[in-house]
Amino acid sequence: MIEIGCCGFPVNRRLYYQIFTCCEIQITFYTFPKISLLEKWREEAPRDFSFLIKASQLITHPANSPTYKRFNPTSFPLTSYNENKFGFFQRTKEVMTAWEEVRREAEALKAKVILFQTPPSFSEEKSHWKNLYTFFSGIDRSGLLLVWEPRGNWSDATLREISNDLKLILAFDPMVRMPISGLFQQRGRNPCRFYFRLHGGKGYRHKFTNEELKEVAQKASSLKNGYILFNNIAMFEDARRMKELF
Repeated sequence: MIEIGCCGFPVNRRLYYQIFTCCEIQITFYTFPKISLLEKWREEAPRDFSFLIKASQLITHPANSPTYKRFNPTSFPLTSYNENKFGFFQRTKEVMTAWEEVRREAEALKAKVILFQTPPSFSEEKSHWKNLYTFFSGIDRSGLLLVWEPRGNWSDATLREISNDLKLILAFDPMVRMPISGLFQQRGRNPCRFYFRLHGGKGYRHKFTNEELKEVAQKASSLKNGYILFNNIAMFEDARRMKELF
């Protein structure tokens, strides 16, 4: 099964539910929304609709990231914290509290997939290796499929090793880089073999041509089971055209 959707709701949710079967929630990356809001979304969505969560930037990004402009400090459960202990999967009270909030969000949405996106500055360094292994080996991940989108400079060999050791599905933009062979692949009834996030190039402004969509569809079909998520300005129209190809 290949599920197609958008990163966030680009249109009215009720219209979106009529067309797509999944959505990657973005607000959970920038801040911590009220659980009651997420429960409302779950209640109003079709029973077979899949919510995917983009994990909090407090786990993945340092506090000097420009994305923190959208962070609401009052939404964070800790009233006293050190911003220097945010991000890069550090084993800190701040990061682990953020993870517990992400789990609560997943429960509210009945989400089974959580994406962790790391910035370009999170590159192949020993300290970053250590943080990845310490974090993912120490959290309760039962019932969840964890996805990592590395935006930094990592070799194929290293990504392959980390993916298999930590049982992480790797997310890529297939227009920039194809998935690496030999990566961890989820086993089970509906195994996930890939997670595509199409960003639309610099500024997210690119609208994909029919030929480009067909190319992505061919790559996805060869992998059989996974997700195709659009994250560009024209995401709604591009995702709908992609859906028509299947």
